[in-house]
Amino acid sequence: MHRVRVPRLWHRKPYHLTLVRRFSPTNTPLGTSAASTLPGERRLQWLPALGEPLYWYQCGPTVYDDAHLGHARTYVTFDMVRRVIREWYRCLPITAMSVTDVDDKIIERARQQRLPNESIGQTCSRIAAIFEKRFFEDLDLLGVLRPLHILRVSEHIPVICAFTRRLLDTEYAYVTTSGDVCFDTSRVQSRYGVLDASRALDASHAGTATETAANTPAADNVPGKRHPADFALWKAVSATDEEPGWPFYVPDGANDDQKRIGYGRPGWHIECSAMCAHVFGTHLDLHSGGMDLRFPHHENELHLSECYHRVRPWCRKWMHTGTLLIRGEKMAKSRGNSRRIRDYLGWSEQGPNDLMRIRREADVFRMFCAMHRHSTPVEFGDTQRLQAARIWDRLTGWLARIANAARSQSRKESSRARSVAGQESIATADASIEGDIPSTHRQPSFAVASGEHVADVDAVPDVFSSSHTQAAIPRNPTGRKVPAQLAEWSQRCHRALAEAFADDLDFPRAVRALIEFTNQLYRFESGRRLDRMDAVEHNAVLVASEYLASILRLLGFQSIPGVSSANAQASASRVPTAFIAALVDFRMRIRNLAKQLRQDTAQPTQKATEALYGLSDMLRDDILFRLGAIHIEDRKDNASRWWIDPVRADDNDR
Repeated sequence: MHRVRVPRLWHRKPYHLTLVRRFSPTNTPLGTSAASTLPGERRLQWLPALGEPLYWYQCGPTVYDDAHLGHARTYVTFDMVRRVIREWYRCLPITAMSVTDVDDKIIERARQQRLPNESIGQTCSRIAAIFEKRFFEDLDLLGVLRPLHILRVSEHIPVICAFTRRLLDTEYAYVTTSGDVCFDTSRVQSRYGVLDASRALDASHAGTATETAANTPAADNVPGKRHPADFALWKAVSATDEEPGWPFYVPDGANDDQKRIGYGRPGWHIECSAMCAHVFGTHLDLHSGGMDLRFPHHENELHLSECYHRVRPWCRKWMHTGTLLIRGEKMAKSRGNSRRIRDYLGWSEQGPNDLMRIRREADVFRMFCAMHRHSTPVEFGDTQRLQAARIWDRLTGWLARIANAARSQSRKESSRARSVAGQESIATADASIEGDIPSTHRQPSFAVASGEHVADVDAVPDVFSSSHTQAAIPRNPTGRKVPAQLAEWSQRCHRALAEAFADDLDFPRAVRALIEFTNQLYRFESGRRLDRMDAVEHNAVLVASEYLASILRLLGFQSIPGVSSANAQASASRVPTAFIAALVDFRMRIRNLAKQLRQDTAQPTQKATEALYGLSDMLRDDILFRLGAIHIEDRKDNASRWWIDPVRADDNDR
């Protein structure tokens, strides 16, 4: 096995070293020390060296239904972790996510939705493909970066078989009388319960036998197990059963036990271990998932990988997100209290009705996730959502205020420049004599729209209330220049962020720092109105505001007001609508021609058909979307609809 080799792509300093001096409270190489899920190793150093890749495996969905908000909390939280690792510490996360498309729940749904002349395996593949597509669409709406590697179980059956054979050869696994393969937990009895000490096994395997069986999926309740805690690696399936399966490959020279293994499908826990070994090799830097996966899935996965690779520890860092609670109960489909991501965001099956509103709602949920430690269970409801929306509006309200003033002043500046163009040389000559700066060279003041007012600077939700946050900032400080004061506030915020990220990626602490910094800007503006500031003060306020926006972008927020957003809207409006419609219509004609060629079986047109579909996809993905931020959605009625993503257009302009 070989680890993925990644060239050194990043030579810039870490983000936390670019604006202020290095802040390293723990005196570690990167200024970070995060608490690990492993007991007894609370200060595990898990980040690689600067510019080196970080190998990260994340347990993904079982694609039998749409994802709900409990899943959203996990993926949004880890998306913020990924962005901080990449942008703040300048490490390169190589991410892989599993997609379980072979599962009892998928098989059960396939039995209900099976079409005529369709095998059970084909129905399972169809259902899995539909919900996998919808899952990643939901992640896109939430602003979650897609993983670099998507690992589907059905595409790694040979890898899983090879993984199983090595465990059989080393006697960590055994074959039951029914042809199933199980892992022998007695071989790891002394270490079983590493992630959860309460699940440790006693000498007779009887101490937690009942509890273990209760937490074992039905696929692991196989006859012939030696111990109750043993779990299935390969589940035997009869070729006549209405279940999908694959033949277990046995090479020449295999022993009799392996030859008894036949048609079947993988067990739950071995899937991630085998696919992770196939991509990353013998070691892993970070493994993440929901807290409900810590036992038994991650516990068993850990022992499978350590026994297979003969290494310990196999993974340097484990991260688990706490459950999302609804009225004190865990959100789950089985409990009937789950809410789909697309229902929460208001995404219709025909496409986005209001993309900017969806983006904002996704940012409010991201703020809710940032308000709480990733490992703690948290209640979510209308109260919590309003609290997160209040904080988000507080932060973005300042940026919108500055952006509106900048756009208003830009229009005034252009008209003023035309009126004073003939007097500029005279004003410059007079200024050189008097030793003053001509008024026409000063930064124009920012006009604030009538009716605007500064909100209460201390209006911070109780969840973040603290004497430090509520500390009064002098409105008219003496003995210090204003730009230096703003720079000091910015550096203080930056140091607070560095401390928060170094402390187990404490996002609530980071949010408190951003709230305090924004309150300082509000207080500063209320004491010196924007229309009364000189050029130096204006520039300092703009730089401080852009710093606030840059941190929000770093954390993955999408609907951030700013001058660049206005430019994005303007650039999008400059694209002729008729031109886009013509391109979409041309692409639709290509697709329709490809369909006709595919239906025409009298001629060998397979290659031509695939070439036409390839051109159609290239126009959609590589040209219109990547360069123009134009989404195209193909409909069943041989038609397509399109819309412009203003957020991505904003990113393209930057």
